[in-house]
Order: sequence, then structure tokens, then C-alpha cells
Amino acid sequence: MRLTTRSAALLMLPATALYALFVIYPTIRSVLLSLTDAHGVIGGSFVGLDNYREALQDPQVLAALENTLVYTVVVVVVQNALGLGVAYWLYNSPAVRTIARTGLLMPAMMALVAVSYLWSFIYSPVDGPLDAVMDALGLHGLETSWLGDTHTALMAIAVSYMWMYLGYTATIYLSNYLSIPAELMEAAALDGARGWTRFRRIDWPLLAPSLTVNMTLSTIGSLRVFDPPSS
Repeated sequence: MRLTTRSAALLMLPATALYALFVIYPTIRSVLLSLTDAHGVIGGSFVGLDNYREALQDPQVLAALENTLVYTVVVVVVQNALGLGVAYWLYNSPAVRTIARTGLLMPAMMALVAVSYLWSFIYSPVDGPLDAVMDALGLHGLETSWLGDTHTALMAIAVSYMWMYLGYTATIYLSNYLSIPAELMEAAALDGARGWTRFRRIDWPLLAPSLTVNMTLSTIGSLRVFDPPSS
């Protein structure tokens, strides 16, 4: 059966209408409300960009933007670097690939609340295993309240987030690795391309699709990490 333009439009109509009702309209309405001094969803006088100017002059807003930006950069760079390294190792270790991939994906399947409790326990300054390890190694000067210290809290949260989604990132890279034709890798090996040379000249260009996906997903996830607890 041939799909005509009219039938295609009719098929798209229900989803488009719902998207417009629950996404486009609320977005436009929110932008318009932000240009007024309304304290609710109706009323208010037009004030232009005054609300945005006031927000950008608020030290708390600026601090939140700075923390979010630093957090996003750290997570995107480190998570992708580690994920790519893990994927490279799994690609070259087929004997442990399946079981290792399953283990790496388990944290991503955990509820965010469970992960939060787990890392809160790990970081606990009272009986947390992280400080216990520091104490056993004689690194008493490094013991701190990881989530209570303004110098370490942001990076502590970043570590827990990267632990949760590292396997997900590595799996995407590994899928791209496995899609590379074996003949190409064999030809590269015959030409003497190994290690860093092969990675730079063969692997890296061919991993561009998965790099784009992972960069996009990790950036979106990082920017949304400070959503309200109800999320």
C-alpha cells in the first residue's frame, strides 16, 4: 500500500496535536509569562526582560549556573573518556566481553534513589567505606565530609553520576566498535597499525557516530541532574 501525503499527515495528526498541546503551548506560555510580573499563570503586566536581568544579577543564580557548567564539562569529558577506554578494552577482550558488559550496565538499571543512598553511605564521614580506606592507607589528611564540603561536593556527585552511566556510555562505543568491519581491522594490522596509531587513524574516525550520541546524551543528562527530587 502506497503512503500518500494526505494519509501520512492524518497518521501524524494525533501525535502532533498532543505534542503541541503538552509541549509547544506550555513552552510558549512559559516564555510569555516570564516577560510579565505575574505571580501565577494569569494576569501581570508586561515588564520585558526585567526578570531575566534580575536573575542574572542574583549571586545564587550565577553560582548555580557556574556549578552546572563545571559539572557538565567534567562529566561529559571524563565519562566519555572512560567509556571509550572501557569499550576499547572490551573490544580487544572478547572472552570477558559479555559478562563485563552486563556488569557495567547494572548501575544504569538501578533506581536513582538507590544510587543516592549507596553513594551517601560511601561518602559518609561517620562510617563510610571511603574514609575508612583513607584511614587504612594513612591518608588522614584526605578524609573529609565529601558531600558536606563545598570544595568536594560537586565532584563527589559527578563521580556517582559517572559510575551510574559509565556502562551505558561504554556499551554505545562498543556497539560502534563491533560494527567496524573485521576486514578493515585486519588490513590495518597487516599495515602495521597497532595501539595508539591504529586508534588515532582507524578507530577514532569510525567512532564518530557513537561519539556524537554519547556527547549529546551525557550533556543533556548532566544539565538535568539538578532537577527537583520528584523527578
